[in-house]
Amino acid sequence: MKYPEAMAYLESALRFGIKPGLERIKELLRRLGQPQERSKTFHIAGTNGKGSVSSYLTHILAAGGWRVGWFTSPYLERFTERIRIISGLEGIAEYAKTEQAGEIDKDDFAQLMSKISHAVEGMLRDGFEHPTEFELITAAALLWFQQTACDYVVLETGLGGRLDSTNIIERPLATIITSLGYDHQDRLGSTIEKIVSEKAGIFKAGVPVLAYDPAASYLSTDDQQSVRQALERHAAQLSCPLTWLGRPRSQAPDNYVVVETISYDLCGQDFIVEGESFSTCLLGSYQPLHAGLAITAARPYVDTAALKTGVKNAVWPGRLEILSRKDPFVLLDGAHNPQGSAALAETLERIIPQQQVIFLIGVLGDKDHKEMLTQVLTNRKYRPATIIVTEPPNPRRLEAEVLASEIETVIRNSVEAKTKDGYNICVTAIADAAEASREAVRLARQSGLPLIAFGSLYLAGAIRKDLRGNGHEIKD
Repeated sequence: MKYPEAMAYLESALRFGIKPGLERIKELLRRLGQPQERSKTFHIAGTNGKGSVSSYLTHILAAGGWRVGWFTSPYLERFTERIRIISGLEGIAEYAKTEQAGEIDKDDFAQLMSKISHAVEGMLRDGFEHPTEFELITAAALLWFQQTACDYVVLETGLGGRLDSTNIIERPLATIITSLGYDHQDRLGSTIEKIVSEKAGIFKAGVPVLAYDPAASYLSTDDQQSVRQALERHAAQLSCPLTWLGRPRSQAPDNYVVVETISYDLCGQDFIVEGESFSTCLLGSYQPLHAGLAITAARPYVDTAALKTGVKNAVWPGRLEILSRKDPFVLLDGAHNPQGSAALAETLERIIPQQQVIFLIGVLGDKDHKEMLTQVLTNRKYRPATIIVTEPPNPRRLEAEVLASEIETVIRNSVEAKTKDGYNICVTAIADAAEASREAVRLARQSGLPLIAFGSLYLAGAIRKDLRGNGHEIKD
């Protein structure tokens, strides 16, 4: 099987849709020799922040000299991004030079899918259901990490947790819960309690749980309390030692690790975790907390030097990523739910306060885009000057014209609409994402205003690929 055939086989599984349940993946892995049983795994779930936490953790472990398998989703530009190995300091250095470093080779992936397809044929003959696309990818990742003798595996859930195909690790080294909020309610439940229950479904008896303090999330006070109580209840039921990671507070319980930010600018931020100082190049006020989760999880397995080196070198493309610092300033963010959008808005108020801004926006139709738009476009220290609306390259995309109309309504109903400037915001719909990104860059260059693109990871990937790799690259 060649790579195009492997991808065609994988895409053919899309017809089975998203089917929660662990029966298929368990049977598939059994036929593949249970590759997951020989891995020392960290399992990560959450609404926002899984990717950056997994990046910090992978870099930290690699800085300790270990060979680390890293499984994430979705991908920004290349499918092979999802399955990667970072091996030691050399692997970190290579990844810093080229983003393709450590990604699974296409020929290797094809060989894996050939082996997996034979196992699936056996499953079908024996009356089992066909695995879903994500189950096939998960199996390929676990098999690859086992075949390449990874010392550790950092495993990120795809959707939810309890019935996610990654939830086949019987005893991970630690379970990490990142910031929780509202997303995928059609599958995870409409209340925060139901969402938390699905995420906490990856807890395993006696396995330590590290959790993002909901007080630092962008939730209502009631929802924060519900998240805290639900996670504590699930942890207690399985006798899981629970540790919270959060910002300084007047009265913190014994199982609370304080993460304090010391400085913040466009180059990154410095922060302290348990008396030790760290630096990260990632933006976002939440990043020290994400790093803190990874630091606390990895601390038993590496020394302090590895902790600091890993955090300092961690990258996570497409998330509050500065593509260009001048002519024009371009920031790209994959924020795609209200909590992510609120975090983006908070960051923009830090780095470009009192400025007018050009926005490039595209969203999926099944997201809470009205609340996302309200969070970013209204009642902020910065002000939208021009908004280009486009469509992410995904079947679930919201049509640009529909989104443009919604944006106009949000702006019209905002406080700014009472002022002259509120009526002068230009909203333009350009369905093609590549064309829209080039027009947005042109306007930003012409006006000298910063350009901010957000709304979907699929949009972030498309814009990033076009601006950096198809002859339209913008440079510092």
